[in-house]
Amino acid sequence: MSSDFLDKLIRALTVLPGVGKKSAQRMALYLLDKNKSGAKEIASSLSNALENIQRCNSCRMLTTNDLCHVCNDEKRESKCICVVESPSDFLAIESTGGYEGRYFVLMGRLSPLDNLGPDDLGIPQLLKKINEEDIQEVILALSSTVEGDATAIFIKEHVKNIKVSRISYGIPIGGELEYVDSNTLARSIIAEPKLMLYDEPTTGLDPITSKEISELILNLQKSLNMTSIVVTHDLICANIIADRAIFLKEGHIAYQGNIDDLTSSEDKFLRNFFSEKIIKE
Repeated sequence: MSSDFLDKLIRALTVLPGVGKKSAQRMALYLLDKNKSGAKEIASSLSNALENIQRCNSCRMLTTNDLCHVCNDEKRESKCICVVESPSDFLAIESTGGYEGRYFVLMGRLSPLDNLGPDDLGIPQLLKKINEEDIQEVILALSSTVEGDATAIFIKEHVKNIKVSRISYGIPIGGELEYVDSNTLARSIIAEPKLMLYDEPTTGLDPITSKEISELILNLQKSLNMTSIVVTHDLICANIIADRAIFLKEGHIAYQGNIDDLTSSEDKFLRNFFSEKIIKE
């Protein structure tokens, strides 16, 4: 009988994402043998959560009240909605502290293979919300997958006369163009953006590769007829790309102008920055 209970617990733990039979067995044995108080706390918390947590009536986020804390916050921007796939996406964006609008949680993506259609994702509720609440912008923070793209296209086609944008595709902070996969680069430019931001694109590269990357950025800028903003400490990169430069010092704009003016400036600080030697005069 005890073995039946153990087997049942192991099978129950395997429903967790990323947990196989061996991992579930290790968890079960640890909880039963080493941490029974922790097991009781998990059981109690899970039972309480299942009884009390529901979907927010407005955004479908998980909450214990009719409205979640974001929808209940009058200080939040009510005319902007960020559409996400899951509660974990909601929490990820909230953790940045950079978004002040409201949300709508789809709880999935359009997937005919999984029998998930618009009604299952609450898309009719989303469209009704947009029409009735004078929403001015919809941000689609959906995954970069076939299903995510299909969901974004479906929503965009059904939202009329309102600005619809999608979170950017790009290179993570600290990433280098040389090592970015072609799909990421292609997706970042396929919409023919008017503005492209590069954050230290040549950091850590040798001078030859730095020149090649800088030429690539320059050619891309010309072919797409777009503006490029490049944040860099690489003077080779700056000299190749920039026709206008802004020099920051201690967090403030200290100098600005074309790159030739900055490199030929008589200002001691700029001369030291651009010169190969330290100027002490």
